[in-house]
Amino acid sequence: IEYCAGGGIDFLVWGYGHEVVDFYNPWNLTLADLVGFDVAVVTSNCSFSQSENIGNVLKEFADAGGGVVLTQFAFMDGPALTGGIMSPGYSPFTVNPFWDYTYFDVLGTVHDSGSPLMSGVNPFGVYGYYQANVQVQGAATLVADWSSGYPAVGYNATGSSSAVVGVNLFPPYSW
Repeated sequence: IEYCAGGGIDFLVWGYGHEVVDFYNPWNLTLADLVGFDVAVVTSNCSFSQSENIGNVLKEFADAGGGVVLTQFAFMDGPALTGGIMSPGYSPFTVNPFWDYTYFDVLGTVHDSGSPLMSGVNPFGVYGYYQANVQVQGAATLVADWSSGYPAVGYNATGSSSAVVGVNLFPPYSW
């Protein structure tokens, strides 16, 4: 699910060979639209037209066992998602109300190197652009920080095999 992201999800095809279906600024999104998908990746640097509806449908998707990955601008006031997916127990990060961010950073502390989210990741080769000044929300698990101290990766388990993951970077410009 993307909007104004300039190829925000193309990296999944180019770098990893995943089959990707793009919901570009979806109107009247429903849970039925996401049936058959394992994961919904959300990236945008503009405000979604129906942010609250998208956030509520993503919460329903997570409750139904789907994985959700939220990226940086989902946490930035303005283009931030709203609705149920941003509540404690779902989004691992708070919304940054001040629009302040670090433009470029490298991965800092890895708090849980055994996390499946770090599988195959060389921490010395990770960098990203546009890290929001967010905080870990509620009982979310923080996996890694940026060297600035901003959270990099965190998650909330929503079922025995699903989670809402926060990746605090803008995918089109990060690796």
